Amino acid sequence: MTGSGTPNRSGTYRMHGILIGNGPELPKGQIADAQIIDLAPTILYLAGLPIPHYMDGEINFDILPPSAVERPPHFGSRASGPSDSSESGAYPDRDNDVELLQRLKDLGYV
Repeated sequence: MTGSGTPNRSGTYRMHGILIGNGPELPKGQIADAQIIDLAPTILYLAGLPIPHYMDGEINFDILPPSAVERPPHFGSRASGPSDSSESGAYPDRDNDVELLQRLKDLGYV
């Protein structure tokens, strides 16, 4: 700790972390080769939601309870992508581009 009472922070990242789960059906012990990038598709799978085809990572079946692995995963359509309004929902049509550009200018981004 420094004299100001705040901990020293190095600004470095660690390659290893910890993920803790608890429940009667969860596997016990350490899961080898688990990666943080696999959390989002795994959570989407558990929630029964489609996994976008462009999402990095894979479903980590090793950390799931056996009862959760009974159904095949559902992946999003290949026709859609992160900029497709059908998935993002932010701007449903391309007519808003002029309005969006003006809003960005008003905010000082353009």
